[in-house]
Amino acid sequence: MSKLRPALLALLLSVAAATSFAAKPSGIAYPSGSSVPENLLRIELRFSAPLRSPLDISHVKLFDANGREISNAFLDLPLPADVGRLVTILMDPARVKSGVGVNLALGRALQRGSTVTLVVDDPAVAQPIRKTWQVTAFDANPPQPAR
Repeated sequence: MSKLRPALLALLLSVAAATSFAAKPSGIAYPSGSSVPENLLRIELRFSAPLRSPLDISHVKLFDANGREISNAFLDLPLPADVGRLVTILMDPARVKSGVGVNLALGRALQRGSTVTLVVDDPAVAQPIRKTWQVTAFDANPPQPAR
């Protein structure tokens, strides 16, 4: 029985490791609604389980309605939280703020009246995350959290 115990323990540990580490997490993008304002500053990615490695921003892309990538839409600094289950992607604020160099040169990444699709195809995620939004006018009202 004593010889069986280490072998059983090793088997249980390998099964536990395989089930907890083999499955890649699925994810969803927020805002969850169908529209976003053209001055949107952040997008949240929520995952079913912690990511095993940091999200690579090169795998996060924004496309217009014609399938063309909108270049330089994001800062190259994804912000992880909640032990890897939440990642905040920041829109490049220089493209959001009116009258600054990048905004003057490239315009806003999000243009009122357009349709955009976020695609996250990082290999650490079970399947690509896709979220499409209609872009609405600049929103100057601060968020009103529920009380």
